Amino acid sequence: MIRDLKRYCRDAGVKISSVLPVQQWSSPNEQERQAAVRNWKRCIEITSELGVDLMNSEFSGDKTRPLESEAAFVRSMDELMPIFEKRRD
Repeated sequence: MIRDLKRYCRDAGVKISSVLPVQQWSSPNEQERQAAVRNWKRCIEITSELGVDLMNSEFSGDKTRPLESEAAFVRSMDELMPIFEKRRD
């Protein structure tokens, strides 16, 4: 499927400029956060395979639990940063 999309873009002479995965990576609920991190890892793989250089997102935390959401975001970034850095090279 990804190879097909890449081929369709190439055949049409277009390039995907960015992707916008929105996941609950800042959720204070640990199960939700872990699922979001798994999804982010797959999004990073797909984005890299498509040759896309830019990923955007949003915080997606719980506005009623800002400190817990911030801590969850930091945990998620601790897991994801090595993957982002590896794919950047």
